[in-house]
Amino acid sequence: MKKRTASSQADSVRYSEGTAKLQYIIFEGELTSNFTPLTLTRPTFDLTLGTKTLLQNLTARLNLKEYILKVQPHLAKITRQRHNRTVNPTQAEEDTVLINGLISPNEQVKKLLRQEENFTVFSGDQLALAKMSKKDAEKFLQDTASPESLKANSKLLELPESSLIRYPWQLVERNPSAIEEQMKNLPRGEEPDLQRCEVLGQRSNILFEGHASVEPYVAFDLRRGSVWVGEDAEIQSFTRIEGPAYIGRHAEIRSARIHGGTTIGDYCKIGGEVDCSIISGYSNKAHDGFLGHSYVGEWVNIGAGTSNSDLKNTYGTVKIELGGKKVDTGSMKVGCFIADYAKTSIGCFIYTGRRIGVSSQTHGYVTKDVPSFTAYTKSLTGKAFELRLDSAVETQKRMMKRRGVQQTAEDKALLFRVFEMTQDERYRRGVLKSGLTL
Repeated sequence: MKKRTASSQADSVRYSEGTAKLQYIIFEGELTSNFTPLTLTRPTFDLTLGTKTLLQNLTARLNLKEYILKVQPHLAKITRQRHNRTVNPTQAEEDTVLINGLISPNEQVKKLLRQEENFTVFSGDQLALAKMSKKDAEKFLQDTASPESLKANSKLLELPESSLIRYPWQLVERNPSAIEEQMKNLPRGEEPDLQRCEVLGQRSNILFEGHASVEPYVAFDLRRGSVWVGEDAEIQSFTRIEGPAYIGRHAEIRSARIHGGTTIGDYCKIGGEVDCSIISGYSNKAHDGFLGHSYVGEWVNIGAGTSNSDLKNTYGTVKIELGGKKVDTGSMKVGCFIADYAKTSIGCFIYTGRRIGVSSQTHGYVTKDVPSFTAYTKSLTGKAFELRLDSAVETQKRMMKRRGVQQTAEDKALLFRVFEMTQDERYRRGVLKSGLTL
């Protein structure tokens, strides 16, 4: 049985460049709330973009080997378990560089990080980067440093607002270009026999990471982008994959239609139609149905016939409720955002721009956002009910066991904490306490 990496016991980490020793801290900023409910169970930098998480792409592009992570307090233990890193220390060991986990690590950012003097960089009203003394770093780690104090003690610089990913739909919008960028200069692995498959476009635009199984009568359309197939992936007959697309390791593609801009995570099972969406690892959409311009978390199961809308009948831009306010996405194409451990029933229909919370279960028509730990049955009964916490924990355990993954104490503790954190939202949205077990 596969087990997670044990948590680190290190007190601090350091990154050396030349003779100067610097401590690097990758942190979550104030934009985290914009990504709820996706970020109730993981830091923003653990969200997926392209073929990797934001953190994996950031550290690879900046060549960071050693770094500290600063996250929301309730995510400290699970983040330590997942990354084997120091998380949320209160003391700094060296002068420090702060990096917002939502930043795009382009050449401008690399140039800023090479500066020797202390600096503070804002992107709009959000802290993006900073280089500071050990004393100021400790204030930041202890949450006693204000933006004004950071500005006062160093050179003030600015980056465009687009330098930070600010909303979850921007992950979906940027996914096609991220896939293409991350595929550059990758080594090629073993290529399966594609003689009985159809390859449209340049054959060099398909890359196999390692051994993969591709059955006859699979079509790869490479005319608009590349396709990357992870090690030990299985692609069944009558599948069509349009680039740019990423198929993760050990994924099963079951006679599916996958359109450009799509990421399929490791160990996913995918059928039906998927268009420009991100599906995180260990999630299933194994049957017919449509998923478009959406972000799906880990350990999600999408039932047979489930479909979502990603276009309004008026062809207007989609507005999404965040923090009690309507935010105009500026895009006509926005689907749904489904948090970790959520489930949809057979024949479920999800309206445009809806958000579905952690461990929730949806039935029928989903016309409103769904709070975490909720059985949403409004189109069937006119009501929504709170799920029992022990039922959600047991469901998590069973799903993990089916994939050979051991549920840990940290996994369970996180569900308990998120259940407590989301009680008020359920109350405000009229979710009934019923002790319901599904």
